Amino acid sequence: MSGHPAVVSAVQDTVARDGTSRSASRLLSEAKPVHRELKAVLASPLGTEDGSPS
Repeated sequence: MSGHPAVVSAVQDTVARDGTSRSASRLLSEAKPVHRELKAVLASPLGTEDGSPS
């Protein structure tokens, strides 16, 4: 599956958009947009912006 053209294309698009990694923790180097997007999606069912209980 890792060699499937659709998977290869998705990986290339993601790396071009987000890069491969940070050299420090998110605390020091800030969260990437993908982190903020995921956090918002996961928080949505809780009715909060960041997933923390009100």
